[in-house]
Amino acid sequence: MKGYAVSSETKKGCLLYLVFCGCILAGLGAMTCVLYWKLGFDGGVAWRDNPAKQFAWHPILLTLSIVLSGIGGTLYKVLNISKPITKSIHAILMILAAASGAIGLWAVIDSHNFASPPIPNFFSLHSWVGISVLAVLGLQLLFGLIILLFPIPSSKKAGFMPLHKYFGILVFVGSVAAAIIG
Repeated sequence: MKGYAVSSETKKGCLLYLVFCGCILAGLGAMTCVLYWKLGFDGGVAWRDNPAKQFAWHPILLTLSIVLSGIGGTLYKVLNISKPITKSIHAILMILAAASGAIGLWAVIDSHNFASPPIPNFFSLHSWVGISVLAVLGLQLLFGLIILLFPIPSSKKAGFMPLHKYFGILVFVGSVAAAIIG
């Protein structure tokens, strides 16, 4: 019986798919750990009625934001579906990541402001790296939607893509760095 030759392109595609699945599993594992930590050991979550428990939303939502942006940023290399559908999934995941990050930021600011005595905001490297990453994510989202939704020549869109990819990687790496130093 003859063996079948597998092209290097097929091997590369399989490897990318395995890495993508591994990243999704790692993201689900991270979310599970953070939820277990905050809900099981740290007393749960609340909003303004308990600032200490309101703070618990910060690691939950920011971990979710990192997971969503990681999946959204890598799905182009893995999903073998039409480009408009892939773009739509990417946009939805990035909007959810930005919303999750913004609400997580709001939660920590509120928990600091409503604590007794109030805790100062933006006093650490973690907070400045985090706010910078969220600002760049917001700009990425804004420019990405403008480029997508408005009639812009293809050459301008093509010129924007290297910047979009570079800042997308910067957002992901910066968010992981903020999580590590937090």
